[in-house]
Amino acid sequence: MALVNSFWVAVLVALAVAGCSKPEAPIKKSTIRPVKLATVQDSTSGLIRSFPGKVMASQVAELSFRLNGELIDLNVKEGQQVTKGTLLAKLDDSDMQNQLSDRKASYDLALADHQRKLKLYNKGTVSRSVYDEAKAKLASTKAALELAQDNVQYTVLKAPFDGTVAKTLVDNHQSVQAKQPILLLENHDYIDISLQIPEQLVANIRKDARQVNYKPTAYFASQQDTQYEVQYKEHSTQVTPGTQTYEVLFTMAAPKGMNILPGMSATVTIDFSKISRPSSKNAVIVPVVAVDNPDQGNKAVVWRYDPAQQTVEPVEVTLGQLLDEGIQVLTGIKPGDQIVVAGIQHLQAGLKVKPWVKERGL
Repeated sequence: MALVNSFWVAVLVALAVAGCSKPEAPIKKSTIRPVKLATVQDSTSGLIRSFPGKVMASQVAELSFRLNGELIDLNVKEGQQVTKGTLLAKLDDSDMQNQLSDRKASYDLALADHQRKLKLYNKGTVSRSVYDEAKAKLASTKAALELAQDNVQYTVLKAPFDGTVAKTLVDNHQSVQAKQPILLLENHDYIDISLQIPEQLVANIRKDARQVNYKPTAYFASQQDTQYEVQYKEHSTQVTPGTQTYEVLFTMAAPKGMNILPGMSATVTIDFSKISRPSSKNAVIVPVVAVDNPDQGNKAVVWRYDPAQQTVEPVEVTLGQLLDEGIQVLTGIKPGDQIVVAGIQHLQAGLKVKPWVKERGL
């Protein structure tokens, strides 16, 4: 009996010792952080930009009379096409005609007097001063006659070019003032397209861009599947208030078979890589979230992934302009490089990482 009790005592002691011993610690595996990557792209594609624009008449004239008077003949209607020299409107010219007749009579009298005094002067029967007075009178009446003739011509408005009457601004039989707008005449053989281009893009355009053999393209809202080449015409050097953009005009021949009118919508696509300075032309584009730029200067850091070593390293880069697609990087990385685009604040040089792959759902 004593032998049995000794056996159970030994078993209990062994269990107690086993229960007090520490469990074996599991072996820790090194964790490789997943990172979201993006491939650096050439900025050529990023510099192909499309802008909404408005169609404008290439040639516009606001026509008015040089004289006050009563409008007795408004000879055209809005939308009417006219040719150069067509009579558009006419004032009552009765007063001008009377004045012309008076000036013509005075001129004829002065001319006859001058011819008579000239003969007498050549014979020596009148003095030089008498002849000079007659000569001055002739010149004065001639100038008055020419002015009266001009005033008669100023009572009519004629089309200065082939075009379309865009708008009439007065009614017939209305008294009008000199320089008061009577109608708008537009030439629709050519059309202009007005764009607003951001200052960042304007700043990088080459100074000799006008000499570059490149034409942007445009399409219209009513026929979006047809592209037309447009030619640079002019641009404003004053920023559009509140937008930090500049107005740029492009021009083109009016499309055949389409009734494109001022005020209609158009879209112009410009490849700025064709007209930008070389520093911008050779840039690459990266997402803004990939750039560590605490000082807000043109120097920043991006984290480049090394697929062979499966590590990341910081790379100092020089920044360019901000685009819709991202931000330009002028130096430091090249197209095809892979960079981290999320969680860059948690990275350190030489950190082991793996590309993050989005899990697919069922």
